[in-house]
Amino acid sequence: MSSHAFSRWARIALSCVLTLLLATWCLESSCAQEQFPEDPPMPAHVLPNPLQPANRAEIKTAEQWTNGRRDEILELFRTNVYGRVPATTYDKSFEVIKEDARAMNGDATLRQIAIRITRGSQSLTVNVNLFIPNRVAGPVPAFVLICNRGP
Repeated sequence: MSSHAFSRWARIALSCVLTLLLATWCLESSCAQEQFPEDPPMPAHVLPNPLQPANRAEIKTAEQWTNGRRDEILELFRTNVYGRVPATTYDKSFEVIKEDARAMNGDATLRQIAIRITRGSQSLTVNVNLFIPNRVAGPVPAFVLICNRGP
């Protein structure tokens, strides 16, 4: 190896070592603290009681929930979280892509569902995983996972 090639590799190695030393010094010094200041403490926040409307008595029956408070909470989500669906016409379809009655060691049935929303020549598919508990009597909650990575 020529002395020219050796000195070139020596310069590259020296540059790498200096870069690593500089990076280590920066991470251990106040340099990192200046770039990423500590998060401020979060103020205490108490979520409102979903069964206590602002101007009415507490909800005590399923009928009161269904006929009033449920719609109020959905409207809060539309206003503050999700937004509104534009008032356009569209077609929708649902297709069960896969079903596994022994999901979660047999404790649930997994249904992978493709929800297709179409308007004219444009379409959108939203993939949903629906977990329904097995071996239960009566209505029970289900777990829905929106998964846009495909079935």
